[in-house]
Amino acid sequence: MSFPVPIRPTARAAWAVLQSVLADVEWRVPCSADPCQWDTDGASEEQREVAASKCWPCPAITQCGAFAGANREVHGIWAGHDRSKLQGRKAAKTKRTEETK
Repeated sequence: MSFPVPIRPTARAAWAVLQSVLADVEWRVPCSADPCQWDTDGASEEQREVAASKCWPCPAITQCGAFAGANREVHGIWAGHDRSKLQGRKAAKTKRTEETK
């Protein structure tokens, strides 16, 4: 995560843990080489899948996912998941729930 990410106050602890892990592994994580690969804006489905697959051996995958959840990330690949797709699923689920009320 070497690109600027706005950090919500509720996610600061998760960010600190992620930064600590990244420092421990000297930033040898897949996303440090080319952070733009993990940006989903304008990326094809194949590009998203390739980026997500690179996350699985990462030593910071758990902390990355925890931060993304705490910070309510809705864009990019975080911990092997396309957060824009997760956001779409949540919106669809909310809409279905509201329709059944």
